[in-house]
Amino acid sequence: MIGAAIRTPGRHVYVGALHPDLADPVADAFAGVLPELSGVAGDRAAAVRFGKRWQAHRGGQATETRGTRLHKLTEFTPLTAGAGHPRLMTSAEIDLVAGWARDGFPEELGSQRREWAERQLEQQTMWIWEVGGVPVCMVGCRVPLFGVSRVGPVYTPPEWRRRGFAGALTSQVSAGIVAGGNQACLYTDLDNATSNKIYRRIGYRPVADFVDVVLG
Repeated sequence: MIGAAIRTPGRHVYVGALHPDLADPVADAFAGVLPELSGVAGDRAAAVRFGKRWQAHRGGQATETRGTRLHKLTEFTPLTAGAGHPRLMTSAEIDLVAGWARDGFPEELGSQRREWAERQLEQQTMWIWEVGGVPVCMVGCRVPLFGVSRVGPVYTPPEWRRRGFAGALTSQVSAGIVAGGNQACLYTDLDNATSNKIYRRIGYRPVADFVDVVLG
């Protein structure tokens, strides 16, 4: 295999680190079966070239939007917060987790947020930072696949931010992934200097940059 592209229903095509030279034939293939496609995401060079090829087929605009950076954990350094402790989410917190997902990631889950939260509970992949009995932050992770687990989503309500909770909880979740014999990775928003700085303190190092290109 020399490259692959995938598309989950309702989402953009994901080209990952596809070589840019393969973006044109991949765009050709999707143009024949998915005329309603709204975007592409992946390595900047491949995603931008896919967008240009798509314009040749369908017209319209190809607009680069959000940039993200993939990191992997290399040398782990634990972080702590001044108060509180981590624990797995409980069944009583399905609506809370779904609500936080709505507030933090309004475009990513749509009407499936509660089902998503129920899945996190079932898979035991969502952790809560609790202070004095009050949930103040959540950090999830993916079930390991081929020895790799991705950390995220990470969300702290505005009133609890800048107290170290997200960093401490991300540190705890990352440590659990490593203790299970897996590699930890995560994505960050390139425009969020604060989160990039925190994850670097934990020991995450950049691997590659990706972009979203909206087609329309």
